[in-house]
Amino acid sequence: MDDDLLKSLKQHVPLGVPLSTLVDFSVPIAQRLSDLTGIEADLENVEKICKRLEARDKIDMMSVTDGIAYLDNMMLCDSLFDAAVIKYGRIKATGARAGLPPEWISELPPHLKENHQHITDLRNKFIAHPIAPLEDNQVYVTVQIHDGQAVAVNGVTVSKGKVYRGSQNDAACLRQLASTLRARLQIEIELEKAAVLEAARSMPLSDLLKRGYQEFPIPSINDVKKGRKKF
Repeated sequence: MDDDLLKSLKQHVPLGVPLSTLVDFSVPIAQRLSDLTGIEADLENVEKICKRLEARDKIDMMSVTDGIAYLDNMMLCDSLFDAAVIKYGRIKATGARAGLPPEWISELPPHLKENHQHITDLRNKFIAHPIAPLEDNQVYVTVQIHDGQAVAVNGVTVSKGKVYRGSQNDAACLRQLASTLRARLQIEIELEKAAVLEAARSMPLSDLLKRGYQEFPIPSINDVKKGRKKF
């Protein structure tokens, strides 16, 4: 430990009170704990977003007299649902982080497995990639009519529209799915913590302290181009 830090702690902590410090333990055995914790954070975010959407839908949106405000609110809620679906999609084993075991999905109750497949399809074929016919940006031409006869084409317009939007029921189903997986995940995280603690206790303290202390590296915007390394 840094001498100045140690001196400072001794000045402010009464004698006889044990001190604690966080030591970096980014070693291979801790990788799964790190990955599962990241997934748990994503699922927590999914739950919070869905709860917000469910609360929104308890309000009679049709009673809103300001049409522009109504449309703006619908667009915002639509974007929030998209965000929840994208967050949920991160539970799979892609990139540098391991995903949930596939058997966790296959072991879900039938209605939750159906929800999972629906959300996965929405993510892969509509929200992240424009494949499914769930949006309709229809092109029209304006034809001028005079005395009951078409006389000219004088304009083009496009009607922007999404045929499918996340509903209150969609948000509730996604929240239930995320909550169920997160509950199992929290149990697994505790098991991983126990395994990491056992590994740390098996190391000589002198070797453990050589690993360095708690740090919060601040990435730059350019780091988005880089790959994340495993422990």
